[in-house]
Amino acid sequence: MDDVVIVGGGIIGAATAYFLSKEGRKVKVIERDPTYKLASFPLSLGGFRRQFFQKENILLGKFAREFIFQIPELLKTEKNPRPTASMVTNGYLLMFGPEHADEQYKALENHKACDAGTKNIKGSELTKFFPYINNEGIETATFTDNKSEGWIDPFMFHSA
Repeated sequence: MDDVVIVGGGIIGAATAYFLSKEGRKVKVIERDPTYKLASFPLSLGGFRRQFFQKENILLGKFAREFIFQIPELLKTEKNPRPTASMVTNGYLLMFGPEHADEQYKALENHKACDAGTKNIKGSELTKFFPYINNEGIETATFTDNKSEGWIDPFMFHSA
């Protein structure tokens, strides 16, 4: 008999099943589309990042990155001995005009507290790092350049 039945095998259902099974629980996942061709997660952009406002989301983003980098070991099975998610770790650049700059400066306090690795620059300095971007109307910008943010192939990740 199953300890837990999860309705929905998207990324939240799959992750819940994975972590519960690692704790020794018997889990059954019920999914209306077992091919996952129409499921939300495999059709998503597959981004992982740390640039959030709340500490909880920043820490979750850090956890996701570490998990993603361990996919070949953590998700290895007999049927899939070399799982992957095809990662691109180019990072994210977020830009803010004057009307949202104060909120971003407050978020940066949480980034620092969580050791997110986020860099902050004034809008006027933006072209020094990204010469192809028009910095008109940009008060501040944040980015990471330490392979801590990027995107994965969500279908490959979900399949793994």
